[in-house]
Amino acid sequence: MESQQPDTQQAAPSRSGVSRREVLRIGGVGSLAAVASTLIGGCGPCAAPPPPGAQTPGGPAFNRVAGKKPRNIIFMVSDGMSAGVPTIAEPFSQRLRKRGTHWHRLMRDRGVVHGQLSTRSLDSLVTDSSAASSAWGSGSRVDNAALNVLPDGTKLTPIATLLTNANRRVGLVTTDVMTGATPAGFACVSPSRKLYDDLALQYQDCVDVILGGGRRYFDPLSRADHLDLIGLYQKGGYDFLADRAAVLSRPPSGRQRVLGLFDEMQMPYTIDHMQSDVLRAKAPTLAEMSRYALRVLSSSPDGFFIMIEGARIDHAAHVNDAGAMMWDQLAFDDAIGEALAFIEHRDDTLLVISSDHGNGNPGLVGMGKHYHDTDACFEVFTQAKASFAMLFHALASPASMGDKAAVHGYIKENFAVDLTPEETAVITRALATRRFEDDLWEEQRTWFGALSQALANRTGLAFNAHSHTADNVICTALGPGAEAFSGLTEHPEVFRIFADYNGVSYVNPSAEKTAPAAEPAKAAAVG
Repeated sequence: MESQQPDTQQAAPSRSGVSRREVLRIGGVGSLAAVASTLIGGCGPCAAPPPPGAQTPGGPAFNRVAGKKPRNIIFMVSDGMSAGVPTIAEPFSQRLRKRGTHWHRLMRDRGVVHGQLSTRSLDSLVTDSSAASSAWGSGSRVDNAALNVLPDGTKLTPIATLLTNANRRVGLVTTDVMTGATPAGFACVSPSRKLYDDLALQYQDCVDVILGGGRRYFDPLSRADHLDLIGLYQKGGYDFLADRAAVLSRPPSGRQRVLGLFDEMQMPYTIDHMQSDVLRAKAPTLAEMSRYALRVLSSSPDGFFIMIEGARIDHAAHVNDAGAMMWDQLAFDDAIGEALAFIEHRDDTLLVISSDHGNGNPGLVGMGKHYHDTDACFEVFTQAKASFAMLFHALASPASMGDKAAVHGYIKENFAVDLTPEETAVITRALATRRFEDDLWEEQRTWFGALSQALANRTGLAFNAHSHTADNVICTALGPGAEAFSGLTEHPEVFRIFADYNGVSYVNPSAEKTAPAAEPAKAAAVG
């Protein structure tokens, strides 16, 4: 999801002269980077899966039964993840955590299904998160910025409603605000993704487990209508979780319904979360939220569907913050670990891992003569210990933003980069004006574009934009029914596969003129 903030928070400037919209944006917010065939194992039909219980290389045993429909579905979304991101995440994790990533291990397993998703929206080759999530949530492409509403005003029925009516339980977990575009696309109907107060009302009675940020949209002191949605949800049978301690200590039980809101806005970046006792006490990690949600939903007698989103990968990519992006990708990978632990030795749960779109197309470029400096530069990258958002807040006063020594010192301490006087001057000027006039590529004429390029000179981690891209995204599937995700899958097909696997025969109308309204699901061929 892109970093778009509600209109109610856009007008008031801070004392530093920086608008609240800009502060919130950075806090919240080319060609496809190649993924080697040895890494993803190809995108066509995969080799025959090993027999049930076969050992996954380097990991636990999983039961994989071809042709069987799943009882439970776990759909994991690394939002805004260009294909280069998991490629970089593997050596990043190896260097800093002395272990690889779960996703890399799955990509190397030829018994796991590997494919791609095609991402366009109804009105653009480049989708936003609301259109992407709506395609997953309703089976119909919609215009960017809409949530399950066609251009003529036709309202579509989202999958959370359909599954609830079929007695399935539903969970939504995110590091974004709960009213963010990606979770909303599975449960909400709105002509605009920005109607946050209204979206917060729509989860009740169609989503059983709600975990993420965005408490302000449930708080009577922040809502325009002054409704106490937390109290309303509690009266409707939801347990309310307010902090990390509640997630770690409160045992899930029975047919429990849960509303957990752990920040006023988005959850903190992982890179900042690791450095702050205050943030760690307040906010659970995505892995901790995922584990809790799966424990709650595991008691569902008729099965469940859960969407788990690592949202801040997208936010970091929007501001070209490679360090924040990479640490949040590792946090997402830790959540993959929780999903794998849940499905181990089960034969009733489908796990699908993908993204809604690329963003900025970051990549590790060759550094030095014959690229021999690449590894040393990558080591510099691994030393980052603050997000760009934290830098901006630390230098938020006009005096600090104009102080070259303060800018130089903060970047050296937190990013392990000793800027030249010329680079320091450019970044200081860009911070003060929030423009980088020297760049001919308009996309990068921002203060974070200037900072990102200066850091890339030392790290080799470079972006080519700060907006979404049209690339296909990688997709990994494991468990019963995974074969439906082999090859190239269109976003709306994901809904049809999930609906078919849940026994829901429902076709939403479509505004697409080039595709039949009732295109058969790929799942029908493998069920």
